[in-house]
Amino acid sequence: MSFPYSNKSYCQIFGGENQQCLLQGMKNIFMYIGKVPTRIVFDNLSTAVAHLGKGHDRILTDGFKRFKLHYGFEAVFCNGNAGWEKGNVENKVGYERRNMFVPVPTVKDFCDFNKELFVLCDKDAQRPHYIKHCQIEGLFQEELPQMNPLPRTEFDVFMLETRTCDNYAKIHFDGNTYSTAPKFARTEVFVKATSDAVFILDGECRQVISHPRLYGKGLESMNWLPYLELMS
Repeated sequence: MSFPYSNKSYCQIFGGENQQCLLQGMKNIFMYIGKVPTRIVFDNLSTAVAHLGKGHDRILTDGFKRFKLHYGFEAVFCNGNAGWEKGNVENKVGYERRNMFVPVPTVKDFCDFNKELFVLCDKDAQRPHYIKHCQIEGLFQEELPQMNPLPRTEFDVFMLETRTCDNYAKIHFDGNTYSTAPKFARTEVFVKATSDAVFILDGECRQVISHPRLYGKGLESMNWLPYLELMS
């Protein structure tokens, strides 16, 4: 996310490009700066736009619409195939890739690494603006009072779906397999997925087990403890 007036930016990385990753990244930035921009320009990413209408008419995905209304910002979308209309952030992608991801870092935990990225982005702002010849951070401090305050309650970023467990009490979600517990074989459970975790809930929405969210296809996360309890 870049701020064209000051030329400051913040980046966050995740394991995939789903809606939970997009919204969690934006939420992280809002929480870190303590403000919400009044107007944000997006391209027509499928995690936010369900359908492109004529001109600038857009039908938004339900999750993105709820997020937008919760934080109260105006979402503006580029024309189709016109990413250059948000050229400032496009240039920032290349800049931060060259300056913060070379050499390629080893990421053991996305949450911890994203906290480090905030520090790196703040350090990067301690340099002169390429045209205005004053410090980027100083210009950003001028921007902050123009933004909206954070809402009183946080937005809980997740998706909730139902799945039927197979004979081995495993469920298939987003192309991967997750274990539950033997007693849930052939029963329906809820799957609550965040950007980095998958929670299995029973019919009363009580947590059965949790897994790290897998990114890829055909992968499996297996927690043997409930199965060992049955065997014992």
